Amino acid sequence: MRKEILLGTFAIGILMTGCINDSVNTYENATKAGTPDIVMDKRVITDGFLKRRLVIKEIRQSQTNDNFKRIQVFMKSGRTGLTSSDSAHKVIYRFDWFDRDGAQVKPMDDPGWQKKLILPGDDTTFTSVAPTENCVDFRIRIKEAD
Repeated sequence: MRKEILLGTFAIGILMTGCINDSVNTYENATKAGTPDIVMDKRVITDGFLKRRLVIKEIRQSQTNDNFKRIQVFMKSGRTGLTSSDSAHKVIYRFDWFDRDGAQVKPMDDPGWQKKLILPGDDTTFTSVAPTENCVDFRIRIKEAD
């Protein structure tokens, strides 16, 4: 009898988890026409907690029609939404751009740190376009918002 109660409780827990899960179904074309230019990245992790909550999938680069470099950083939320502490995650981020000599190039209309809300289990993309054609390198910085 005790075993049956435990199994029943376990089954109810599994069903409840399925109801709470805030998962997202994703659909996309199966035959890709584009070939992404993947960027090899160097990571400096100073916040191990954020590293587990937000995982980099890949970094792509491309050119705009005006020949400016465009960077897209594809990330996935490590949160599942299964617990009350797995609520939406607030981060702030900024892109820094550099010329061939390694000097930082600041845009005239520098947006500074930008806010982003990331839902549990969701994919997100951070995108930036270089402020000038002379920019060849970039850095993205991400930290938890207050």
